[in-house]
This record gives sequence, C-alpha cells and structure tokens, in this order.
Amino acid sequence: MRNIIEIEHLSKSFGDVKAVQDISFQVKEGELFAFLGVNGAGKSTTISIICGQLKKDAGTVTIDRQSLDGNTDAIKNEIGVVFQDSALDKALTVRDNLQSRAALYGITGDVFKKRLAELAKLLEFEGLLKRPVGKLSGGQRRRIDIARELLNEPKILILDEPTTGLHAADVHKLIDVLQQLVDAIKDNLVPRLIRRSYGSFPSFWAMVPDEYLEDALKFVYNTPELQEEYAGTIEKARSFHDNV
Repeated sequence: MRNIIEIEHLSKSFGDVKAVQDISFQVKEGELFAFLGVNGAGKSTTISIICGQLKKDAGTVTIDRQSLDGNTDAIKNEIGVVFQDSALDKALTVRDNLQSRAALYGITGDVFKKRLAELAKLLEFEGLLKRPVGKLSGGQRRRIDIARELLNEPKILILDEPTTGLHAADVHKLIDVLQQLVDAIKDNLVPRLIRRSYGSFPSFWAMVPDEYLEDALKFVYNTPELQEEYAGTIEKARSFHDNV
C-alpha cells in the first residue's frame, strides 16, 4: 500500500519559537492515522502546512505523490479538513448548509441530491436534514461538519480535535461513524483521535516530550489486551521517540 502523505525533516519556527522541529512520518492509503501530542507540540502547525495554509521553513511535504512546493492549489482540492470549531451556519438547516457548500464545488441538482443521500445514510443524519444546525447536539453537528468536508470526495480527511467538547455518548457515536468512514473513504488522516473501541487499531505518531511518552502510550493502549497485542509497537515508539 503506497503512502498518501510523506513528511520528511519538516521544520517551522515563529521567531525564536520552534513550533515544528525536524519531524518525519508517512501515512498510507486507506489508513486511519492518529497524530498525538501535548498542547504546543506542533500538531496544528504541521496540519496547517499539509493543507497549504502555512509555509514551511525546511523539509519536504508530498501529498498523493505531489510535492507541496508548486502544487498547493491542486493538493488543497484533495484534502477535507474538519476543524475543532464548527464552520456551519447555525441559522440554516442541515440541508441548506450542505447545499451551499456543495455549490462552491459545482455540485448541484441531481448530483447534489445523490451525494447528500449517500452522506446522510453513511453518517446517519437522514432525520436531521430539515433541522436548523443550531438545534443539533454537539455530536450531531460534528457529523454534519464531516459531511460538509466529504461533499467533493477528497482523498484525505483531516479531523482536528474531533471529540473535544462532546459528551460521552456523542464521542462513542462519532467513533462508530468514523469506523464506517475507514471502510468508505479511501484515505484518512485523523489527528488526536484516540480509538478505544475499534475492531482494528490505527497507526499513530507521537509529538510528545519524554516525560509524557509513557502516559501517552498508556492512554492509547488502554487495556491489558491492547498492551499485550501491541507491545512491539509500544517498544518501537519508545525507541523511535529519541528521534522526535
């Protein structure tokens, strides 16, 4: 399986602050990838660079075999990003929100209706189409945010802090929906999503200081069964961390 994202020796500073320091990692096609790190580790900065919103200082970023240098516009069309803060208009219905977004991609008429029906079934919001977004729960709104970014069928889906602020029931529902997306979407990059009840475990890359690594690993592999099954991965992460 080929790499859909390749990051090599990426660095970014803001004045004297080194936000990203010489990081390298890869994400394969069809892979659910968890991007871990404490606040200020450089996760959002890295994501902003991948999305073409921020220029890097050094290193290479390759998306779907295209270098970010000189191909920013083409790469942006291949990425859908769900930010922590919802981009939906609370006064409009779910359908109106998605229809206005789809129109920006030239998706209208019967093509839009078909795509809307596909996403509503996949993300389980068929009964919410006529409801104003402002009347939705946090988990329901997050599912619509995801649908908004999937309208043009991007090759890569990025979720930034997808479970922040959600109640436990909404978190579990979102996790179930994302599990379905793993099978339905070709490529996924999921930063800071810790899967606890999935049938298969994601790859992950940790941007954490030494003193936080053990806690991060215990949080990811949070049961004795997972710790035993992924003991090799844990040891690999510990040794690899020396280069982070």
